[in-house]
Amino acid sequence: MKIQRDGKEYELTDSELFKAFKEYQYLTDVDDVQENLDNELSEDELEQIAGNEKFISEVAIELRKNIDDFNMSFSLALANAVDDVKSDYV
Repeated sequence: MKIQRDGKEYELTDSELFKAFKEYQYLTDVDDVQENLDNELSEDELEQIAGNEKFISEVAIELRKNIDDFNMSFSLALANAVDDVKSDYV
């Protein structure tokens, strides 16, 4: 795949393209977790993890694993990911 940056053309290898896709997917998952945590945690739990980027990251990683490896729906994958991770934080 070819991309253009700053007027120059670059060709990405399959490995570089896959890595870029996975990074984009992770960033999207982080955004999705942040947007939906209030549906999964109580107000008290939300206060305890407020601003904890490590918690968000771990939930995002578990979310993707649940979707990819276990073919879960988004809502079920998120609920399970939060349950799996939150005991370490709250």
